[in-house]
Order: sequence, then C-alpha cells, then structure tokens
Amino acid sequence: MGEQKPVTVLELHPGDYFGELALINEDARAANVIAVGDLTTVTLDRGAFTRCLVRLDHILKAQPGQLRRD
Repeated sequence: MGEQKPVTVLELHPGDYFGELALINEDARAANVIAVGDLTTVTLDRGAFTRCLVRLDHILKAQPGQLRRD
C-alpha cells in the first residue's frame, strides 16, 4: 500500500485562518495543511486561543450589534 497523494480541499489566502474547530471542540485536527510558496504563520496554543475568545466575547457583550464583517 503506497502513500496517498494530497488532495486540495480548500485554498487559503492572506488573512485566512484554519484549525479553530480543533481548538474550540478540543479535538484532533481533521486535515493537514501544506504551504505552497513563501508565507508567514502565527500559531496559538489552546490556552492563548481561549484567552482571545474570552476577550472577544467580552467585547461583543459590551457592544451588541456593533461588530460587522466586511
């Protein structure tokens, strides 16, 4: 049995992110990510991710309806 060839499921662009569901659900990741070309990444462990969510939740509760996505 040989190694399977990678299959492109989604192409990410500058500013995109991945892996949040594994952190939210405390699950294993569902896929591998393979970079093509030069890029810079930022990583968060579960603790840092949770702290960011707590801060965001606080902001959203303080100003309901004020956050919008473009």
